[in-house]
Amino acid sequence: MSTTQFAPQLRPLSVGEVLDASFKVVRQSFSTLVLCVLVVALPLNIVNTLILASTRDNAFNLDVATNEVSTGTAVAGQLATGLLSLVLTTLAAAACFRAVSGAYLGEKLTVGESLSFAASRVLPLIWLSILYVIGLIIPFLFFLIPGIWLSVAWSVSYPALLSEDVRGTKALGRSFKLTRGRWWPTFGALVVMYLIVLVISGILGVLLGATLVASTDSEAVAAVLTTIINTVSSLITLPLFAAVLTIIYYDLRVRKEGFDLQLLAHGVGSETSAENVAASSGLGGYEPPQQGGGGFAPPQPGGGFAPPQAPPESPSRGGLQSGDPLAPPPERREDDGGTSS
Repeated sequence: MSTTQFAPQLRPLSVGEVLDASFKVVRQSFSTLVLCVLVVALPLNIVNTLILASTRDNAFNLDVATNEVSTGTAVAGQLATGLLSLVLTTLAAAACFRAVSGAYLGEKLTVGESLSFAASRVLPLIWLSILYVIGLIIPFLFFLIPGIWLSVAWSVSYPALLSEDVRGTKALGRSFKLTRGRWWPTFGALVVMYLIVLVISGILGVLLGATLVASTDSEAVAAVLTTIINTVSSLITLPLFAAVLTIIYYDLRVRKEGFDLQLLAHGVGSETSAENVAASSGLGGYEPPQQGGGGFAPPQPGGGFAPPQAPPESPSRGGLQSGDPLAPPPERREDDGGTSS
C-alpha cells in the first residue's frame, strides 16, 4: 500500500471531485485492490477458459467461422460458468468496496480483511443483484428512459448494503432515498465512469483481437492470452467501479445526513474511532477533551465552593493597602482615644 495517506474530502463534492477522489483512492490502494481481484478473477477466468475449450470445438480458432457445440454438456457448462462468475465477481467487487471504504476513511486494510468481510456479504449481495435485474427488466423492455432513471436511483444500493447492512428491497429503497434530489449529479458521475470503462475495454478488446489473429496457429496460446486479458480487464474495471460508487455514496450521506464518522466507520466493519479517522483524514472534526485552559472547571476534591481568593497585588503598590477588605486594622497609637503616656 502507498505510504502517502489519502486525505478524504468529507464535504459535498462536485462530479469532478468525486472522480478525482476515486482515482486517488484507487492509486493509493492499488496493490490491495489488485490482489483482492486477482485471487478471485484469475481462477475464474482459467475455469471459464477450460470450460469453453472443452465444450466447444475450435473455441479459440479464428480460421473456423462457427464453433460447433461438441456435446449437450455445453449448456450445463455455460450455466456453471455463469453461476461461478456471479459468485466470484460479487466477492471481488465486495472486497474492492470494503478496501475503498477503508482507504477513504483513513484505514489500513489487508487483502485478507477485505475478502473476509466480502465473504460475509456475498449471499445478500447476490440476492440484491437478482432483485436489481428483475426490477429493471420491465422498465428497460418497454420504457427505456424510466429504466435508466431507476438504475441510477438504485446505483448506491451495493455500498448501502455493505456499509449499513440493509438488505434486499431495503437496500434499493435506501439508495432511492439518498439519490433523491441528486439524480443528475449521480448520473453524470456514472456516465463518465462507464465511458472510461468502455474506453479501457475497447483498448483491451483490440489487444485481444490482435493477439488472437497473431496466434491463429496455436489455440493454446490464444486461450492463455484470452485469460490474461480478461483478468487484466477485471483488475482495472472492478476497483474503479467500486471507488466511484463508494465515494458517490459517501458524498450523498455527507449532503443529507452529516456523515457521522464514528458510526459510519463502524458500519463498514471497522473498529476505527472517530479520533483516529479524523486524524488520518487530515480534516479534524473531532477534538478530544482539552486539559485545562478555559471553560468550566471541574469541581475540586472535597466538594463545596472554593474559598475566596485575594485579589492580585497592584503592580505599582506593594502589600495590602488601608481600606482593603483583607488588610489588618491599623495599629492603635497610645495617644489615640485620650490616653497619654
